Amino acid sequence: MQIHEESQYTATPQELFAVMSDPEFAKARATASGALEQSSDVTEVDGTARMVSSRTISTGPMPDAARRFVGATVVVEQVEQWSAPASDGSRNGTAVLTVRGVPVTFEGTMTLRPTATGCTHVLDGQLRAKVPLMGSTIEKALGPIVTSMVRSEAELGRTWLARG
Repeated sequence: MQIHEESQYTATPQELFAVMSDPEFAKARATASGALEQSSDVTEVDGTARMVSSRTISTGPMPDAARRFVGATVVVEQVEQWSAPASDGSRNGTAVLTVRGVPVTFEGTMTLRPTATGCTHVLDGQLRAKVPLMGSTIEKALGPIVTSMVRSEAELGRTWLARG
């Protein structure tokens, strides 16, 4: 299932990236997503960044058929790799989400680009559930959850930016 999300911000790419790479923001976004447990780590080397997080989340919002397959909770592991910033502050990145013990993945690209009023964060990728007979059902159930999570994180980012 293809997922495409664009989020607009009234901050520069550098300001938004500072929020996105803040370990406290990583904890807050896990909490906002309803994580029962979470861990995160941010590593920056020569302008590149690697953000790794793990969240245990409830499968309550999923349809019963999918929940029976995965259980009451799942551990979602997320790895983001970001390039060093270009002269205008823009960055390119990749995002990989896996569900531990379940053949469900999201792999995509991210861009952070300046605009006349701030910046745009774009996420493009594929959500895949490699489960015989149930794959498309699981993808359809998870697609809106992933999209909602991305939108929630964008709103949280705007809130953090407004705090100054």
